[in-house]
Amino acid sequence: MILDNPFLRFEKKSDIFQIKNDKGIYIWDIFRYYIGCSFDNGSPIVNSNKKNIHNTPKICHILKLPKYFFCFVYCLFFLFISRKKYDNMFFVASRNQFDGDFIDQNSYDTYKLFKSKKNLIIESFLRRKSKHYNSDIFFTAYLLPTIKLIYRPKISKADKVCIERICALLTSEFPNKIIKVHDLYGLLISFYRDIYLYKRIFKQHKINKIFLTQNGIQKGLFYIASKMKIPLYEFQHGIIGNFHYAYSYPKIENLKDYIYIPTKFLTFSDYWCNSLYTPIKNVCIGNNYFSKSVQKRTDASKILVISADVFGKRLASVIKDAINNNIIKLTDVIFKLHPNQYFEKKYFDDFFDKKVTVYTNEYSVNELLEESKCMITVCSTAVYEALQSKTKVLIYEYDMYKDLSLLFNDKNLFLFSNIDELKQDINTTVSDDYKAPVFFEKCTSKKIKKALDE
Repeated sequence: MILDNPFLRFEKKSDIFQIKNDKGIYIWDIFRYYIGCSFDNGSPIVNSNKKNIHNTPKICHILKLPKYFFCFVYCLFFLFISRKKYDNMFFVASRNQFDGDFIDQNSYDTYKLFKSKKNLIIESFLRRKSKHYNSDIFFTAYLLPTIKLIYRPKISKADKVCIERICALLTSEFPNKIIKVHDLYGLLISFYRDIYLYKRIFKQHKINKIFLTQNGIQKGLFYIASKMKIPLYEFQHGIIGNFHYAYSYPKIENLKDYIYIPTKFLTFSDYWCNSLYTPIKNVCIGNNYFSKSVQKRTDASKILVISADVFGKRLASVIKDAINNNIIKLTDVIFKLHPNQYFEKKYFDDFFDKKVTVYTNEYSVNELLEESKCMITVCSTAVYEALQSKTKVLIYEYDMYKDLSLLFNDKNLFLFSNIDELKQDINTTVSDDYKAPVFFEKCTSKKIKKALDE
């Protein structure tokens, strides 16, 4: 079932996708993810590319600190002098702990298959090399500021005309929504910088294939890979659905001519792309980290709370109220932070007076489910892991919880809007005849090779 979406309806009737600048670049697909999310969540436009840059040292520090100066020089050497050839480029976000270090669990099954090849790793999360990758590695934490320093694209008159037309269409359809022109300028500049960066990499190093886990919305990378005819394979990394604008599109004739997408989208299972319309060719290869079976303990009694930066503090307040009202035991709660929140661990430790276990990356969701009788969250891929492991899930009705609406009929999932409803649901037991759905299939080398060869 595909849910109705007014944003997609607007896109279909407005011809907004056909707006292009004097360089022949269709502008709307660069913006739509950020604008759609801001409209749905009632929040300002957030450029995830820009957020990555903000997490890096300031440009002015690069020339002041020896470490950053060395990284800057090394990036320049890589981009303009070195001509080492690579079979594959892996754009990864190594946020998951595995065997004593970190991996990108979305792409690691495929990386292992090509480990003997000449691979280039572009790491978008860590600033150090993981022991699990034996390939040359560069970090967006240094590449992006380097590009920002040496390349400063301008917004042309044609770009401004396109953006003004887009804003007029949006304002006409959604008069209560606020769009700031300078936010769109920033997104377009990030797009141009990405094109410049990856064009340099592809020309210098003769990349044959690209494998990517999204850590941002890499439209510039998709654009230049397509222009240079380099196949790009994107790995599913989390929940997708009708309201996820990186993948969900309206049905429009010749839509592929106006958008920038991967060559193929490699999914956890066939379930995911049935809940939306996507013009992206998708193939299931599975995932051996999400699909790992949970060895549930007989005395499982913990309450696993899955947080995220957009709702973590609100959810923590609900959990604290439930503790203070004796609905749940203080010692039973495990509060697991999203990778984007790791820097906030002290805040949550202090919020719970250091009496609740707050984890960052010490354990995977799979490991924590072994000792958990239920999970509480607003919206997370972990919900699907829990249901597949026959763990009861309680969803707090806040912010983006409707992204899980296709699961609301699952009899092992419960919605609550206050602690009284939480009290009622938390004591509900899972029926013996509950049949766990399969959201994550096992990944095999045969599936990967078949997906790449089709």
